Amino acid sequence: TAGSSEDVAAPEEPELWKLPQSKSPRRRIPLWPRPRAIWWTWVGVSSAVFVLTVWSAVSVALPGVNEVLEAKKKATNGLQVAIDAILGKCLTLRTPSGTLSTQSPLLSDLALDADRHAGQEYRLLTHAATHGSVMHLLWDAYILRSALFQKSTIRVREPVPLCGTVLLVWCLATFGAFAGGLAHREFYDLPRAIGASAVAAALHGAAFVARRHLGEQKLKRQTLGRLAVIAVGSAIFGMTPSVLVFGGFLAGAAFGYLTLPRFEAIEPEYALLRDKQDAERRKGEARSFAPVVAEGLEQSDPILRPLILFAVIFAFVPSLHLAFLQLPQAAYHAAFDPGQLSGRLLYAPLTWWQRLTWNPSS
Repeated sequence: TAGSSEDVAAPEEPELWKLPQSKSPRRRIPLWPRPRAIWWTWVGVSSAVFVLTVWSAVSVALPGVNEVLEAKKKATNGLQVAIDAILGKCLTLRTPSGTLSTQSPLLSDLALDADRHAGQEYRLLTHAATHGSVMHLLWDAYILRSALFQKSTIRVREPVPLCGTVLLVWCLATFGAFAGGLAHREFYDLPRAIGASAVAAALHGAAFVARRHLGEQKLKRQTLGRLAVIAVGSAIFGMTPSVLVFGGFLAGAAFGYLTLPRFEAIEPEYALLRDKQDAERRKGEARSFAPVVAEGLEQSDPILRPLILFAVIFAFVPSLHLAFLQLPQAAYHAAFDPGQLSGRLLYAPLTWWQRLTWNPSS
């Protein structure tokens, strides 16, 4: 079939001094539609959640801790707690009633815990927008940008995104976050996972499938290298287990195989581009290969439409539809009763909503 990767004949490795010059300008093919808008949307949502986690550490967790510390004349201030929350630190106290901490109650309510909070399926989604430090947030922004702004090595005159529509990207990202979280919960013992590493890995999984259909070569080493970077960096900056990354990658590859439109390069060949890098390419094949150019792209339909596949998964995977059904209630409790979902001991300080409506004279 036209969509089969076996039918795409890859050009042989070139002898650079014999290559023709490209007749017209060619551009590399982007993988994702509107990557800048998608990336900024994620950055905005995740940054807002991070600001709220820092704010909840100061306004909700700190009063209970200071209630104990004031008796010892060691009370801390809100600025120090905010700085600690931004850097991923917290103050922990052991009391006869239990353990008190300045860690954000909102972080506890949204993070994915492997060994507790049974039945709170919404955490399989919310962990992707939750971060424990500003370095973790910046790292996730970097790996998501790298995944979204990928381009194929093949050049054509009129490139179109290989990976479908914006709707497909959001379905893929949601399924990648869910599958990565599910893999962490079922196969790993670490108590907590947060961050968007599973989403980035899912994008790389779908991109691997799309580029393989197009006929690109040497993708396995590139993809494994990128996954290793995501796994190691996420473990350093967010203590994220690698099973989250590889679970997201497998989910993205499977989702992409079924839902991505398939493209075949028309008459691919190696050619020089008459640019500044041609002189470097001519110095030897060991320095750089000439790019592959094609006359155009031939598209075939995907196996399934993204919404149809997502609806099937939603209907037949109980954890996924429970996660979506629980999201409104979880958001309500996280806003108006922080710490309740995670069972945090807070000495019941007033929430922001109670402070707005509280009348001292009553």
